[in-house]
Amino acid sequence: MNIGKRPLGGIVGLAAATAFALLPAFAAAGDLTGTNSITGNLSSANGQSNSVPGDAAFASGQENYVEGRYNSAFGYLNGVYDDAHLVFGMRNLVGGWSNLVAGWENQTFASSQFNFVTGSFNDVFGDNAWVGGSYNLVNGNRSLLFGQYLDDNGEDGAVIFSDNNPFDVRDELSRFQPARANSLSGVFDGGYALRTNSGQGANPDAGVYILPTPANTAAASSPAFVGINNPAPTAALDVVGDAVVDGNNVAVGPENLRILRGSVTAAGSVLQGSGFTASRTPAQPVGDYTVTYDTPFSSAATPVATAVQNFAPTQSATIVNNSAGSFRVRCWQDGGAAADALADSQFHFMVIGPR
Repeated sequence: MNIGKRPLGGIVGLAAATAFALLPAFAAAGDLTGTNSITGNLSSANGQSNSVPGDAAFASGQENYVEGRYNSAFGYLNGVYDDAHLVFGMRNLVGGWSNLVAGWENQTFASSQFNFVTGSFNDVFGDNAWVGGSYNLVNGNRSLLFGQYLDDNGEDGAVIFSDNNPFDVRDELSRFQPARANSLSGVFDGGYALRTNSGQGANPDAGVYILPTPANTAAASSPAFVGINNPAPTAALDVVGDAVVDGNNVAVGPENLRILRGSVTAAGSVLQGSGFTASRTPAQPVGDYTVTYDTPFSSAATPVATAVQNFAPTQSATIVNNSAGSFRVRCWQDGGAAADALADSQFHFMVIGPR
């Protein structure tokens, strides 16, 4: 049997075309209206110009072709092959085994079994799929697709949801595909909203929201904003309420800050920390060090730096020449009655400033 793709004229495939071209004289047996062709055993038809060569089959409507056993077709120009199908609508082409198909110009093929297909222009090759919408393509086993222009790419257990394709960037040749099997994927240009308390309690906005940035367009590659208890996030992560990481509360404030910390040896090498380099200042013989940040802080404001020597209180440290890219620190040895003197010493520091 040859089952093909929707050419002009409605029912597709050599068997269907041959059957319609060579319809025998209408028979009364099993014909509820007297204008159908029923050649299968225990079959019947209702309507006009239906052809039922299959056994224990039924057709209702006009120009449906029902082959195989235990099939039923309702509507217009549906083509049904193989066994145990239930078909509603127009121009659906159904093969395989035990499929339920409703809509317009959907297709299931010989390998398809136990599928539920609704909508239009969906093509189902795999087994046990549940498909709704339009222009979806299923090749994997046990896939679930709802929306427009989706393709499981042969990945078994793929679950894909989509919106109504507002930007028209997907089409039949460039459908949306999931990343891997047994995964949940989706594409919604308007974003996602997972509400936990909608319309109830003191916070009807409780939930998680994934939204595009305001610059989201068909040509844009804009990042997503995630809001927790915030339906209108304005940052990559925008949380209303407390945040906890590894069991500890995350401290937040009105500024977007960056923190560096580290320890430097008496010889001027990095002992602890990252994101910076250290050296003993060449112009000074002892006790003078320079810390340089791998990435400078924002030039809008100078970061705040502090340092302490490792052997306080008999030694001290002073920050000098603080800037967005580096600072110098001088380490002092307490001379008692005499004036303090510079001395090499291990020290620790912290720098906080705007990102």
